[in-house]
Amino acid sequence: ESVESKKSFHNAFSDFLSYSMTELSGKNDDYVKLYGYEAGKFYFPNMLSHLREFTEEESLSPMGNDLLGEFYEDKVSHIRQSPFESFPVALAQNKILEKGIDNDSDLIVISCCGSGRTLLAISREAERPLQYCGIDANPLFVKITAVNLLLNGLMGEVICTDGNGYRGHFRHGYK
Repeated sequence: ESVESKKSFHNAFSDFLSYSMTELSGKNDDYVKLYGYEAGKFYFPNMLSHLREFTEEESLSPMGNDLLGEFYEDKVSHIRQSPFESFPVALAQNKILEKGIDNDSDLIVISCCGSGRTLLAISREAERPLQYCGIDANPLFVKITAVNLLLNGLMGEVICTDGNGYRGHFRHGYK
């Protein structure tokens, strides 16, 4: 594959995530204008419909329902060669879940949140509604996490920052 087609694949995935966030949050942008007739009218809505079905079917699965993260790992991650674009989640997630959820807090914050798998796992273990906050330096991971929270009906915020957020290097976020 050419570099251009790889960039296009990455961009198409990012565009689908943007479309999904807009649709799931109830906004009505004109995606036919933004992405063309076929993508805006057929492909993106059809993909989102399948994603919703998968999320519902797998909502109680101990393996989770992070289809977007799995898709990223399988199809998109090889395009970019940054060492920070991987999901070494299982070990960290298990340690967090072993420790348990602080029953005095209504807010769960995960830095380097990746696709939001750990937030989703914590939500399955929580005994009451919580607010979730994911932080990551990768804008694509931030979009994936935001869509995963929306798909699972979770309240939260996802922030894109380079790790020096205390110095004002906030990039963007989704609520």
